[in-house]
Amino acid sequence: MESKSVRRLLCIFPISIFLLFFTLSLCGHYLPSIDWFRAIPGYIVDPRLNSVFLEHLYGWVTGRWPELWSPIFYYPFQNVLGFSDNHFGSGIIYILFRFFDLNREMAMSAWILAGGILNFLCCFWVLKKLDFHIFAASAGAFVFASALPALSAPDHAQLIYRFATPLAFYYFWQIINDGNIQKVGWFFLWIAEQFYCSIYLGVFLIYLLIIFFFIYRFIAQKNILKPLLNSWNSLSISHKVLTISFVFIGIFFTCILLYKYHEISSAYQLRWSRQEIEANFPRFTSYFWFGHSFLGLGLIFVYIVSSVLIWGKLVDRAHLLLGKVASISFIALLLMVIKIGDVSFYHLILNIPGISALRGMYRIVIIDLLLGAILVSIFCEFIYLRIKNYNRFFYLLCILLVAFLLAWETVKSPSLKYHSSHDSWQKRIASLKRLMPESPVDSTKTLNVNQLFLTENALSEIDAMILSQDLGIPTLNGFSGHSVPGYIHNPCYSAEDKLEAFVKYNPALRQRADSIRESLIQINANELLPPESIDQSIKIGELMSFAQFADNKHIYWPPLSCGWSTPESWGTWSNGQKSKIVLPLPKETPKILNLQINPLISKIHPKQEFTVNINGIAAGQFKLTKPGIQELSISIPSKALVPGFIEIDFFYDDAIAPNIIGLGADERILAIGLISAQYR
Repeated sequence: MESKSVRRLLCIFPISIFLLFFTLSLCGHYLPSIDWFRAIPGYIVDPRLNSVFLEHLYGWVTGRWPELWSPIFYYPFQNVLGFSDNHFGSGIIYILFRFFDLNREMAMSAWILAGGILNFLCCFWVLKKLDFHIFAASAGAFVFASALPALSAPDHAQLIYRFATPLAFYYFWQIINDGNIQKVGWFFLWIAEQFYCSIYLGVFLIYLLIIFFFIYRFIAQKNILKPLLNSWNSLSISHKVLTISFVFIGIFFTCILLYKYHEISSAYQLRWSRQEIEANFPRFTSYFWFGHSFLGLGLIFVYIVSSVLIWGKLVDRAHLLLGKVASISFIALLLMVIKIGDVSFYHLILNIPGISALRGMYRIVIIDLLLGAILVSIFCEFIYLRIKNYNRFFYLLCILLVAFLLAWETVKSPSLKYHSSHDSWQKRIASLKRLMPESPVDSTKTLNVNQLFLTENALSEIDAMILSQDLGIPTLNGFSGHSVPGYIHNPCYSAEDKLEAFVKYNPALRQRADSIRESLIQINANELLPPESIDQSIKIGELMSFAQFADNKHIYWPPLSCGWSTPESWGTWSNGQKSKIVLPLPKETPKILNLQINPLISKIHPKQEFTVNINGIAAGQFKLTKPGIQELSISIPSKALVPGFIEIDFFYDDAIAPNIIGLGADERILAIGLISAQYR
């Protein structure tokens, strides 16, 4: 008879195995990715965008925002939440953390951690229900939650919540393999939940299930329909009603969501071009040779060994069919989107309505990790059945070796250090708040923040979106998976341009645009630029070139600007009806800015007229009638001389495409060619 201590050890040991893999996922992946509640995974752009979406849901639930689908960015355009994932399926967790008085940054870190925990626990539960030992189920759950591909996209927090995928798969397996019709309702509910967590992952889950079903039919060679009919006939009336109700709820809510996205996509003509979609097709090396979605050496090794065991019929019969189908489906799902040369199987379905709305096909590996988890569980089950009768030390050693094999690449991944601190988020918004007017801000106001020089466009846009949520007022700024009609992310795109784009899209609402114009709060974020970011080494009389390959050391391309073409050997053409250059000021005070330019003039098009503003102050109107290189002298208004730099805006009256005036086939809208600049 076993002693109490031995029985206690036998009870504790399985729990310890679970805790080992759970701790590896929690402390080896998710907690380091959020820097132990001090940061958010990824760069400071996309994670903050997801934060805006989550905060919008919280504001809507608490009654702060009146419209669910119309957040207060890209104002006054409507239904812009449909430009990206919405987090409807996972937002409740973030909202609960906010109700517990966590600030938005801490709540998002907690939301990310909760998603990782749910991924692990739900996959573990499913693998246990599939009759895997706790060792095999724990190892498989780790792979689903924290294998290397799960770390490959730290910027995309919308891909974290995958817990519904193993649940949907489990009920799908019970339907097709066990003929249990009663599980159909649960299956559709979890499908709906995955779509509400992420449209991308919902579609990828459907792809996985379709491929899995056809491979199952081919391998199993069994009648699926007859057991389902028998199961239906054996149900009581109440269970039939309940099953039908669940099916209806799942399909109804999924269709409502997809229809809303279709409606928004049609209204704004949102779609990706074939070239943009193909640019995101993974290559073979993406998954199998240290690409951006690399499966990891450990997982690839286990897949190969597990496949050999399965097709060699060395695994237990209970998991043989599941293993055969999973081993083929795992590769088939990846091959569906992999591009070899110029060919991909995915080309065959690109013309199906709605498919072109998805762009990042390389992300499909994140859903495929479920099949990887099943294969890992089969591998571990094989090991367990052969070592369970050995002494505990050898048993423990094998478990630790498997844990190391699966987890070492995750724990050592550089992606875990790729995060942005809460402090960096808060400092950006605090700096903007210092530029707000001292007078109280009420709900009638609208915010616009110009783009910050020396940074990418999205940063300033998201800064404005967060600030507007903090203030409780809408903003003309915006950033998402798509942009509203006419929106251009560059410094030339002013508040006036944004309002005119809205009027052009909806002419009947010009009066609304006029009222917004009257209540606009404008913030010039460039006042926040630190002195060290401005190159003040330029001297009066020194040449600043805009040519692609200039000999002098001061080459100003890109000149922190917009409205210019790609530079050429001689200089740079303007492109459009207006353009901007931003130049550093020398330490001495300049009075004149000399520009060497080449206007687009011909006999058919005999002049170029344009207006120049410096730091928003009129600096002159010019009319050029002679072709060829010439010098333009612009007096710098004394009021425009702020420390650091000057913004020079050009507004062209006669910009035109060369092909219209018989000067070649160039279709760009050109006015002047900028060669160099010089202070006097």
